[in-house]
Amino acid sequence: MGRSLIKYLSFLLFAGAGLLRAQIPDDVKLTIERYLETLETNADYTQVYEDLIQFTEKPVNLNHAAVDEMMNFPLITPVQAAAIVNHRQRFGMFIQLAELQVLGFEPEQIRAVAPFVSILPGASDRLKNLAGQLQMGKTEIIITSKRRYPDDKEVFTSDRMALSTRLRYTLPGVFSFGVTAEKDPGEMWWNKGPDYYSAHAAVFNLGAIKTAVLGDYVMSLGQGLVLGSGIGIGKSANVLNIKRSQPAIKAYRGVNEFLFHRGASATVLLGKRLELMAAISSSGISARLADTSVFGSNSFSSVDLDGLHRTADEIATKSNLRRGMQGVWLNYNGRKGNLGGGVSIFNYNLAPGKSDDLYKLYNPTTTQQHFYHAWQGHTIGRLHVFSEWAWLAETRKHAVAVGALVSMGKWAELSVHLRDYAPGFISPYATSFGNAAQNERGCYMGLKFNVNKKLSISNYVDVWQQPWLTFRLYAPSRNQELLWQMDYAATKKTQVYLRYRHVVRAIQTTAGPAKAVSDYTINMVRVNLAAAVTQYGRVELRAEHSLNMNGPDAGHSQLFYAEYTTRYQPARLQLVMRYSMFDVSGYYNRIYAYENQLLYDFGTVAFYGKGRSAYALVTKSLNKKLKAGLRYGWMESINNPGEAAVWNRRIFAQLIWKI
Repeated sequence: MGRSLIKYLSFLLFAGAGLLRAQIPDDVKLTIERYLETLETNADYTQVYEDLIQFTEKPVNLNHAAVDEMMNFPLITPVQAAAIVNHRQRFGMFIQLAELQVLGFEPEQIRAVAPFVSILPGASDRLKNLAGQLQMGKTEIIITSKRRYPDDKEVFTSDRMALSTRLRYTLPGVFSFGVTAEKDPGEMWWNKGPDYYSAHAAVFNLGAIKTAVLGDYVMSLGQGLVLGSGIGIGKSANVLNIKRSQPAIKAYRGVNEFLFHRGASATVLLGKRLELMAAISSSGISARLADTSVFGSNSFSSVDLDGLHRTADEIATKSNLRRGMQGVWLNYNGRKGNLGGGVSIFNYNLAPGKSDDLYKLYNPTTTQQHFYHAWQGHTIGRLHVFSEWAWLAETRKHAVAVGALVSMGKWAELSVHLRDYAPGFISPYATSFGNAAQNERGCYMGLKFNVNKKLSISNYVDVWQQPWLTFRLYAPSRNQELLWQMDYAATKKTQVYLRYRHVVRAIQTTAGPAKAVSDYTINMVRVNLAAAVTQYGRVELRAEHSLNMNGPDAGHSQLFYAEYTTRYQPARLQLVMRYSMFDVSGYYNRIYAYENQLLYDFGTVAFYGKGRSAYALVTKSLNKKLKAGLRYGWMESINNPGEAAVWNRRIFAQLIWKI
């Protein structure tokens, strides 16, 4: 560990210095949590977090931004974006954010979006010379280390520390440069370089070049049927959040080792409204080679998505598969919306191996795949419609996503989404709305009703089927899901919500030659209260109960936690403490909850078994140039009756330095 840490610190001293940004406000954390809570995964959310952080560096200017620019911002719905443009055309520029209440924005939402929007004059008025531009640039470096106990039983090649460094310089709207280096527990920090590294250089608004990125980047096109950014946000209590962002190329700054492109990309303006986008990339990923006795040596059976290279076997498979991407697309931005399309080509140095599993019958087996897709998004009065249509030439399979957002006045908004993702339509970067990016047909309807300024009710119903077999399901299946939530803002600092969620899922019920599928039902109820108890202190209480009617691990499950957050201004210190108790009847009944992390760490935690957990997070500004963070957490759980309790401890530390 000591030698790795010395090399780690040496890299930091060589890399540079940085600038501290403010923590995300509590209102925004609650909003983001609602985007993530139903994903039911512990995946890396760094890019999702980064997408929002970009708006703190370059806030959306409500007095100048076009409709499509505001639609890229996930906390404003397309209908609200259109209302903002119509309002300023009729009444002039916004003077204060409180004016958004006239357009139906709730006080809670205005507080949530405040760190990410502005009503200042245009950027050209603030950047009149090079010196002024350089003064607005930000350089930052963030050092994070993590240690988990107990150790995994495997024999690793290095220590159990997780280490990462992020270096970045940003001149909003002009230039961005970043380098990330990271190792997971058990990986070597230095072996001809870090185990994982990422870098990018990007320019914006340079003549006809709207965006150009060299290095690692992500793309968002249409509804994410073929190319999407980060992790696709699914169904949540934000029932209007069904539309993916507008076509965009963004620099990648995360630590996920497979959800990005490595190469070059650009968006070039061909006229006032027409854009040409082009991209090329080649990335190395880890794969499991197919059985050579059956399929030969030029094929792979699956891709490892954990990014871990700890043992000799894992190191041997690192980047043994090359995945390339090339594409050209056009996008036209009209007065009422946008229309675009193009071709995306993926190629591999090895072919996906054929499988005896019937659910993989339609999967592509060629080294090259051609995706042809087109998309649109248009606003007509209070109606916003959007869609994407895609076709995979090699399998002759299609995918379609069509949706609409309707404003029914100040008091209600409606969302509708229809999807048809054929079996065998598989893109490695798909982030489309729904439960799966292939083999799914579904209909989603959401409604948000604003009873008054303090009370709102949100509801969605989603019904979908899987027309072909899926993993562990040997027959087509049908599923449904319903969510109902009431939000009540008693005061500006006190909010409570009550939620009911009903899920019906298919499950395999028999083994052997006779394969049968039946349904199981889970009903979940949650009560959440967040309130300020002092000027700087805030308490959050949550109780959640789940009943699995007839599925695996049938029974009752409970989760309760109490959290206290306080800021001590004279010492420039913030403290977050949470204590949780849970009794969850089995792995299939996992209950997910968001937990506060260090800066750039973001995600949810799965609770199952019976036990308790706690964590404390402290962040302190040591002086004007240095800030430190420390997080300690533990969990005691019994996963199966009669077994001994299992203890897990985690220690995370972070250092942020500015010049």
